[in-house]
Amino acid sequence: SQIVTAINGLTSPSFTAEAATQVAVNLPRNGYTLTKGADGQWTLDGKPADQTEAGGLVRTLSAVRVLDFPSQTATFTPSGISVEVTAASSTYALTFGPPTREGGVIVKNHDGYVYTISKDVKEHITPARRAMLR
Repeated sequence: SQIVTAINGLTSPSFTAEAATQVAVNLPRNGYTLTKGADGQWTLDGKPADQTEAGGLVRTLSAVRVLDFPSQTATFTPSGISVEVTAASSTYALTFGPPTREGGVIVKNHDGYVYTISKDVKEHITPARRAMLR
């Protein structure tokens, strides 16, 4: 199923923060996986996670907005950072590429679409592991 929905020229993930059950943040060092238990509490690699931070990460991911669509024929160069969200038995993924001159960052989603999001949003959805621990 396609998890990206076009709305008024923007693209956003079509999952709600409440539906997310797992978030894998893949960083060059110290990547991690957040998992929501049956009790609704988030854990980080099996350890208690900071619920405010984890919830904020998932809410930000569920509301990603596109700034622009660069040429779909341009070569995409991954940076080694990616995020994958499992929600309602589907996976939403963003692989991060290079920054733009306009202050954004180029991303490629699981369907192969390439677009630009805010660099500030990227910083919010790729927090360091230590920020997620209680």
